[in-house]
Amino acid sequence: MNSFGGNRAVNTEVQKNRRFAWVGKLSRRHLLGSAALIALSVPASAENIDTIPQWNGTSFISSFGVTNTATYGQTFTPTAQQTRLSGFTVEVGFGSAATQAQAFVYQWNSATNRIVGPALFTSGTFNFSAGAGYTAATFNTGTITLTPGQQYVLFLSTSNLQGGAPNSAYRWGALTNNTAIPNGQFVFNNNGPTFANLFTTNWSNIGEDLALTIQLSGFLSPLLPTPAPTNPTNVAAGIDNVINAGGTLPAGFNNLFLLTPSQLVDALGALSGENNTQAQQGAFQLGTSYLSLLTDPFATNRVGTAGPMGFAPERQSSLPASIASAYAKYTKAPPMATVSEPRWNVWGAAFGGGNRTNGDTVTVGSHDANTSAVGVAAGADYRFAPGSFVGFSLAGGNLNWSVTGNTFGGNGGGSSDAFMAGLYGKYTAGPGYVSAAVMYANYWMSTNRTVTVAGLDQLKADFNADSWGGRLEGGYRLPTDFWAAIWTPYAAFQGQSFHTPNYGEFATVGSNQFALNVAGRTATAYRGELGLRTDKTVAIDNGNQLNLFSKIAYARDEISNPSVAASFTVLGAGSNFTVFGARPSQNLALSSSGFEARLANGVSFMVKGDTEWGERSRTYAGTGRIRYTW
Repeated sequence: MNSFGGNRAVNTEVQKNRRFAWVGKLSRRHLLGSAALIALSVPASAENIDTIPQWNGTSFISSFGVTNTATYGQTFTPTAQQTRLSGFTVEVGFGSAATQAQAFVYQWNSATNRIVGPALFTSGTFNFSAGAGYTAATFNTGTITLTPGQQYVLFLSTSNLQGGAPNSAYRWGALTNNTAIPNGQFVFNNNGPTFANLFTTNWSNIGEDLALTIQLSGFLSPLLPTPAPTNPTNVAAGIDNVINAGGTLPAGFNNLFLLTPSQLVDALGALSGENNTQAQQGAFQLGTSYLSLLTDPFATNRVGTAGPMGFAPERQSSLPASIASAYAKYTKAPPMATVSEPRWNVWGAAFGGGNRTNGDTVTVGSHDANTSAVGVAAGADYRFAPGSFVGFSLAGGNLNWSVTGNTFGGNGGGSSDAFMAGLYGKYTAGPGYVSAAVMYANYWMSTNRTVTVAGLDQLKADFNADSWGGRLEGGYRLPTDFWAAIWTPYAAFQGQSFHTPNYGEFATVGSNQFALNVAGRTATAYRGELGLRTDKTVAIDNGNQLNLFSKIAYARDEISNPSVAASFTVLGAGSNFTVFGARPSQNLALSSSGFEARLANGVSFMVKGDTEWGERSRTYAGTGRIRYTW
């Protein structure tokens, strides 16, 4: 039976409980009971030392965590390809009492069997919970430069942290012999609560190797959980490319190697600049509201308008002849033949709304995005034939967006002022109509985000962007009124493009260590729409009217996946990566309803509300407009 020999005095009761079990042919009894098993592991790579495949998952060395045997470790000797140590993970389970420990990395003197200071890595206090099952505890050591041929030791110690009662042992996975790790072996020290004894007394050893993997690649990617979302994986790969090319990371980047896998996912998400992907959402949202304002035929009362405004119902066919005649007589309207048709129409409007799009934190690593877009517009049009007109409009707008964050400072947002100009028109032929509009917009954009990976860094970018858009709609007014309302099936197609130039972030607080250069990009959004519009005109008195209207529709959106290609300014183009934002819904249910009060003097007031519901997004918008027709 193996024992913990050397120059340590071992408590008799502890000695009786120290047994070793092996991988392969097991000739020793396993000590189970209220124990905890510990295995060191991280994702494997060609540079790693990996003995996990040789371990059966149950054999162990006992007992770690008691009062005397407070320190367990493994020595190893890196080769010429193993020049960077980045971390390891401890699997703990089956503890009868909670225990605290710290992880350390030191150089090792094989002649004296002692550690050589100073410490290359010291973790914070880690709490090992009691109970059955395994719990992964990762110790990312940062990028520790190793000297090939020099021995090192990884160890955990409960010295000065003993949280469990005596003999509440924890156990480490072990292999049959010490040939699995070249120039390395399992070591321990009965230093009890005195950490200083690790420097002043020789450590003991037995002919075993621990079941472990030592991460020696020095890259971030292997430290991510498996599987990891796309965004943090892409950012890690960009940083790893710089390391692989022999580049030196600024000091702030080394903090990434000290994080747990879940923390690393959050930190890389904060570094990704995801907020830059969502500028397109606000631009497309504002463009859609503006194009809808210019082409919505019922909200602007332009379908079937052939009669004089304010003196008799515009849709003469919607009322029986006797009622129309009586109404005209009541209002003392002049004969139809003597009334000139209004030609000019001027208007002003305010419009806007908000959108929330769900991110995908599991697969993509994107976060929920909230966007608001508001605008004011004015326009004028000329009616060159009954029911047909052309016009132009100018507008201004404002965008704001934000991306939900995490414990490393949040994912930021942005804002923009906008100038828009549009041309629009409609042509009516009998019960059918075609309306169209084109628009141009220029944006003065600003993005901002906060990063707390290494101190407080507030990063900002300013740039101009522009977009083009157009909408074409055609509908057919049904010849028969149902429920005293007019019904008009319609179809529409809409397209927009949004272009951002190359731009770079700069620090307003802190440093530029995590600032990004963002590549220029053109995003597109196409929409096909099928729906049904309905409206009803109600005569009030003195020639005034109330027009009620609504819409239901299905829309199919094809929008460029929100994304940007970026690189870290301080690391150069070699750190390129792509980050994706919350993707808008493709299938949408649209609804709209409102009213317009038309006064006999040619002034009218309109209010309407719009909704868009999709599998991943919701949009609520509203429009108010005043106009004058003469």
